[in-house]
Amino acid sequence: MERTRMTSLAGALTLLAVSLPTPVSAEVRYTVTDLSAIWEVANPAIADAFTYMIPRSTSLSDQGQVVGAYMLYAEDPRVWAVEYGFVWDPTVGLHEFGPDWYPAAISDAGLAVAVTWSTFLLWDRDHGSGAAFPRENLASFYDVNDSGAAVGAGFPATLDGDPAIQWDTENGVRSLGTFGADRAQATEINNQGQVLGLATYRHHDDAHQDFWFLSDPETGTHNLGDMNDTQFIAVNDLGQVVGSGYRPVPDPEFPWLPSSFNSLLLWQDGNMTELETLRDGELCVGGANNAGEIVGIGYHFFEDSTYQYGFLWNESDGLQDLNDLIAAESPWRITWANDVNNKGWIVCQALDMEGRERILMLTPVPEPLPLISLCGGIIMLILSWRVNWGKQSAIWHEGHESPAVRLLLTPRR
Repeated sequence: MERTRMTSLAGALTLLAVSLPTPVSAEVRYTVTDLSAIWEVANPAIADAFTYMIPRSTSLSDQGQVVGAYMLYAEDPRVWAVEYGFVWDPTVGLHEFGPDWYPAAISDAGLAVAVTWSTFLLWDRDHGSGAAFPRENLASFYDVNDSGAAVGAGFPATLDGDPAIQWDTENGVRSLGTFGADRAQATEINNQGQVLGLATYRHHDDAHQDFWFLSDPETGTHNLGDMNDTQFIAVNDLGQVVGSGYRPVPDPEFPWLPSSFNSLLLWQDGNMTELETLRDGELCVGGANNAGEIVGIGYHFFEDSTYQYGFLWNESDGLQDLNDLIAAESPWRITWANDVNNKGWIVCQALDMEGRERILMLTPVPEPLPLISLCGGIIMLILSWRVNWGKQSAIWHEGHESPAVRLLLTPRR
C-alpha cells in the first residue's frame, strides 16, 4: 500500500512538471554594464573639458578586467588629442595609467601590458600596480600571456632586420626573427607560448607575398596564408587560430555586394575550416576563448546601406547578432565585440541613443533551473527519505525490543 502511495505521489509530481509550462529560453542572454559611465563618474573634470570622447577597449581577462583607452578631443582643433589608458576591475574598480598610455592587452590571469613614448609597463592585477621598463628600440607590444611574456615588433631595431620580438623579465627583449620575410610583427601569444603574427616584404611578386604565421615552440613555424586573402586575429590555448578570409565570386547582378565570399576561419594542426560563410556581409574577428566562442564585428550589406553589429559565434548556435541577445529596450546598439574570456564575458563597443560611443561589458545571464529538473529532484528526495526512514526503523528495531519504539519509528501502514 505504501509503495503504491509513493508511486502515485511521484507520478503526480511528474505530471505536474510536464503539464505546467516550462520556461522558454529567454532571448536576453546577457546583462550589460556601461564601463564608459563608470569612467565619466571617476573623471568628471576630464569628461567636461573635452568635446568628444572615443573609447577603445582592447582585451579582457578571465577575472573580468578590461583594458582600454579614451581618445579625448577638444572642440578647438589646435588642441592635441589626449589618450588616457585604463584598467577596469569588477571588484576594485578603475585603475588609470594616465595620459599618453596605451594598454594593449591583458592576459587571462590579469597581467596587462601598456606602452607610452619611452616606457612600457607590465601591470599586475594582484598588486594593482606595475613595473616599468625602458621601451627598447621603440618596441611596440600587442599581447601578453599569464607568464608575463609580451610580444610585438621593434621599430627600428638594433637587432637584425625588423623582427617580431618577445620580452620577459628574465631575458628582456629577444628577436623571434622575420620568418623569411623582410619584417615581422607578433600580434598574439597564448599560454602555451605559441605566437601568432604577420610577416611582410618590402617588394612583392608571386614569390613574395605577405603572410600570417603561427610560431609553435614544439612544431615550428606554420604559414597560415596570404595576408591579401586572410586575416588572423586570435589564438587560444588549444592552438586554435581564428580569423576571416575571402574567396572570389564576382556577381555583376549585385554590384553592391563584395566580389567574394567572406568566411569565418579556424586553423588547427594544419587544417583550415570554414565556420561560417557570408555572401552579403563581412566578418572581422575580435577575440576567441578556449570554449571555441568567437566575437568580432560584422557587416550586412544592402543596396543602399550597411548594417554594422557585434557578433558572437559558437558551434551550437552559429552566428548571432549580440543586439538580439540583450534586452530589447536597452539604450545601446552594439557595433563591435572586442574580446571574450573563458567565462563567456564579452567586452564590446556600442552607440547610445545620443550617438556617443560606449564600452560595454556583457555578462551571461544564469540559465534558470528547468521545472522538470526541480520536480525530479523533489521526487528523488522523497524516495531517498522513504528508503532511509525504513532503514533507520530496522536498525532501531534490532537494538530495541520494545514494540512501542518500533511503533514510533516505523511509518504507518
